[in-house]
Amino acid sequence: MVDDIKTADPSNALVKFADDLALGVPGNESGDTSRSEAACLQDWAEENRMPLNLEKTYEMVVRRHTSVVLSELIPSLIKRKTWLKLLGVTLQDNPCNWDLHFEEMLKKASGRIYIMRVCKYYGLSIKQLDLLFDSLIMSIFTFAIELWGCAYDGKYLNQIDKFIKRAHKNGYISKRTHIKEIRDKRDKKLWNKITSTEDNALLELLPEKKSRWINGSDFLKSDKSEWPIDDIPGPPSPTAQREMKKKVEQRWLCQSFLNSSNWLKLVRVTAWVLRFCHNLRKKDWRNAEVLSVEELEEAELYWIKSAQQDRFRVEIESLWKGRSAAQANRIADLNPQLLNGILRVGGRIDKAELPWEAKHPIILDDNQTSDVVPVIHYHRKLIHAGVEHVFNHIREKYWILRGRSEVKNCTVKCPLCHRRRIQPLTQRMSSLPSTRLASVSVPFQNVGLDYAALFSVRIGRNRIEKRYIYLFTCMHMRAVHLEVAHSLEGNLFIMALRRFLARRGNPARILSDNGTNFVGAERRVAAPIASADGLVRLAEIVTKAGTYVRPVGKLALLEAHHEE
Repeated sequence: MVDDIKTADPSNALVKFADDLALGVPGNESGDTSRSEAACLQDWAEENRMPLNLEKTYEMVVRRHTSVVLSELIPSLIKRKTWLKLLGVTLQDNPCNWDLHFEEMLKKASGRIYIMRVCKYYGLSIKQLDLLFDSLIMSIFTFAIELWGCAYDGKYLNQIDKFIKRAHKNGYISKRTHIKEIRDKRDKKLWNKITSTEDNALLELLPEKKSRWINGSDFLKSDKSEWPIDDIPGPPSPTAQREMKKKVEQRWLCQSFLNSSNWLKLVRVTAWVLRFCHNLRKKDWRNAEVLSVEELEEAELYWIKSAQQDRFRVEIESLWKGRSAAQANRIADLNPQLLNGILRVGGRIDKAELPWEAKHPIILDDNQTSDVVPVIHYHRKLIHAGVEHVFNHIREKYWILRGRSEVKNCTVKCPLCHRRRIQPLTQRMSSLPSTRLASVSVPFQNVGLDYAALFSVRIGRNRIEKRYIYLFTCMHMRAVHLEVAHSLEGNLFIMALRRFLARRGNPARILSDNGTNFVGAERRVAAPIASADGLVRLAEIVTKAGTYVRPVGKLALLEAHHEE
């Protein structure tokens, strides 16, 4: 009802709770005057030629349990409400029933759990998730129930405890706490209130008593340290009523595989551990044989389920409930299927002539240690093969997201492959000699001399002899002269040198590696032109081509340069 209705009955007090909202309280002797007040309001609007909008005006009757029939509706557009949410309190026919309001609170808390799920997916730490849970959800639980005035109702508190337990099980909070413990540990300074010895503050809402409503209670004028403090005790929880219950909780094995890089060893150790657990459960039938293929496959699937539960928990829960993966999900294009608890790739190649595991490979996430271990296993199994070769073999059983990059990372981190990729250091050569850089136009002016390995030469039909080849290389041009010799003796070299000189002319300089045959031939050439004391004199001759330092006994005539 609007708050500007005239009071037709003096015993009816109109108390304003919020803007444009009034509550009619009829007296004990007089009946409900809302009908007459609504009629007066309608007459007043007609007299002043004003439209009366009653679309958002409702009627509600709050009463005790009685057999008296309710009065008829107000003859207008006013509708009747059965419950009303007013200032955090839900008014119904039974004012002590809080079910509707509690359901609304749980809906709001469940909607905020989605925020926790997204934050956990993007890698927030458990401490950050605890703070976020306290600010988003625990604030609703701790403050709302005190506002309702039913903090000790066990039915509602038990439902809140179940909600907190479910959040702890899903990994959104690190420690499971009870709402009763949280309420008892709150700051007691928040619960300063008017003591019961004073008059009820609600009486100050009456029109004739407004002084205390404006000025407040007397204790507000004193220091805060002197304010009365009311300790709210928690409900009794006798230890005699506690009952020890056995709860089976599934826990994965210790994830020591994070430090393991041997997939076969990890699978075999896990198989032995699972057999040990099996023998403990079934003492009548204990297995002590060699590990079977089925046990090894069970151990392998154990770690795969652990990896998928860690990264694809939401997708697995969605497929378990019969719903498909969301379109925005990163594995939605793979058409994932849940087969025997394993997340596999779907598709339309069921009729292909391929193994069943190749048609529906196991989905694994990237950047995960449990996925890198199989990659290392295949890399070593294929004898450190290339990226594409290893990747194709992995695809026959596993579908790793961004699998090619994972194989590349494995190849880069492999010590053996790293040593193979290293290029050997090359010796930096010294500067070229001046003879290589001289500007000449005649080939074989400066010659480098060396010999090649022996060759077998067939002479006639049955005779095979050895031959050597002398290489005369021009140091300015790409020219090579070959001469054949029967052996490495000095005499044969001198004969080959004479044949070279007859063909190519006299070179200015011959460079060699100072082999024994070359040094011996040099001595024989220098001996005829030695002086009486056995020394070879050097002469500096100026020619047209330049200055040469040659022995006195010249092997070739050079045209001298005469200055005019």
